[in-house]
Amino acid sequence: MGIFGKIIDKFRNKNNEEEKYLKIAKEHIDKAGENLTKEQIDEMMKLGMDTWEFYPEVSKLYFERIEDYVPTASTMLSTFYMDKDEKLYEKYCLKAANQGEKVAQKSLAVFYAKQNNEEKMLEWYNKLDDKEDYDVLAYMSNYYMFQDNYDKVKEINFTILKNKKDDKYAPNCLGDAYFVEGDFENSEKYYKMALENGSPDSKDKLFNLYQTTENIEKFRELIEKDETKRGEDFLSLGNLYFHKKDYKMAEKWYLESEKLGFLEAKYNLGYVYYEIGNFEKAEKYFQEVIEKVPHLKESAIEKLINVYNSQANVYLTSGDFEKAEKYLKVLVEKYGINECCYNLAVINRKKGNIEKYKEYILKGIEFGDSECMFNYALFIYSETGKYTNEIDKYLKNSAEAGNVEAMYELGLFADEQNRIDDSKKWYRKAIEKGHTTAMNNLANIYDEEGNKKEAMKLYLKSAEKGNPLAFFNLGNYYEENNNIELAKEYYGKVLDSLKGYPTCKIEQEALAKLKKLENNSELRK
Repeated sequence: MGIFGKIIDKFRNKNNEEEKYLKIAKEHIDKAGENLTKEQIDEMMKLGMDTWEFYPEVSKLYFERIEDYVPTASTMLSTFYMDKDEKLYEKYCLKAANQGEKVAQKSLAVFYAKQNNEEKMLEWYNKLDDKEDYDVLAYMSNYYMFQDNYDKVKEINFTILKNKKDDKYAPNCLGDAYFVEGDFENSEKYYKMALENGSPDSKDKLFNLYQTTENIEKFRELIEKDETKRGEDFLSLGNLYFHKKDYKMAEKWYLESEKLGFLEAKYNLGYVYYEIGNFEKAEKYFQEVIEKVPHLKESAIEKLINVYNSQANVYLTSGDFEKAEKYLKVLVEKYGINECCYNLAVINRKKGNIEKYKEYILKGIEFGDSECMFNYALFIYSETGKYTNEIDKYLKNSAEAGNVEAMYELGLFADEQNRIDDSKKWYRKAIEKGHTTAMNNLANIYDEEGNKKEAMKLYLKSAEKGNPLAFFNLGNYYEENNNIELAKEYYGKVLDSLKGYPTCKIEQEALAKLKKLENNSELRK
């Protein structure tokens, strides 16, 4: 039987006892001595190969002993370390390659391609007899794609296709190279070739191409031909229509996606219904997303808040305060949208529920709502008829939060109380934010102080923005200075600017002055 047969028998008659096998192998190697015969080398090579599959550590011992004699042993050792130790893998590959082992040379070309080491990759590639080796070319293609060298990618993959026309992956690589270059026509051509060759990735690549180019028709055609009927594909098609604001078609394909059990489609359906103003359906779908699609829950809550807010605004505009209040309460009490406190306060004031009005207005104030501060100050004033420290506090807090109307009211109250410096200060702040009546009122102060130049600047500035008070004051100015035509023009502007509004005192005064000037003009004639 010989020693080889005896050792193999020992290996075969035992299961999962690698430690024992290692001991047997070490004893065998030690017994062989320092200088090995050809017979011993061949014997150890056979033992290494025979134990490779089930007992690789045993196999490694034999290959390490004969690596200086047999290049294949070095190749096998490189394979052993392939996924364990990169440096040792490289070491044994180099040893085998320098010993003339072709497999090792090829492995090194691939290894250096993976390492993004172009110099060494090409060094070993150029040593290969087969310059069209599929595996090597494929890894080199990946390297050049990573380096954005698309000419090389194309060159390599055309070489692959020359020898293997039905290859699944080379056409995809060509499609990718043309895609990033913006040559979508050639990109489509090679993705289609890959699809015909049975590539599992080419369909998704075509989907991406058609989405990028917004080619809805080709995208739809591809999906309709696809026997797999994936919900995510219908969703993507719906997205293309949504992007083009074709909400009817978007809805159709989102519904198809939903039918296939793709839950993410519910979110998109909610979005469609929100955009077309069907808030009830939008609410239904966003609620379902919150319940069934955890990774979209937060986003769906945000959208649902928008839905409730839109519904509330619709009902506020139509005067259906009961329904508006229902949605506003949900926003405040469930989602903490305290900006809605103001509208809830207004609704309750309209209903005559002053206690609820105060509850919501004060809650809004608590969260820093400048509109609530401003309106509560005016409410207190309407109830008391006095300008109190409390009113002053709320108005100033509102003004400091950026409320221009609060700035104006502070100026007005100071003006009425003859606190002229304070009045000027707050009017100026309101003017900075474009408040036209503040411009007019500050102009009045300058006029009373005799500063006609500054007064006129502000009257004209306010008039440019269409303020009827400024028109009236300019009419007065020109009338006093006997510029009758300009006076008539500005009194006429008062009437024009107030068309469509209920008759007010300034309108009546302007009309009276205009008639008087026209009558005087007739008498002069």
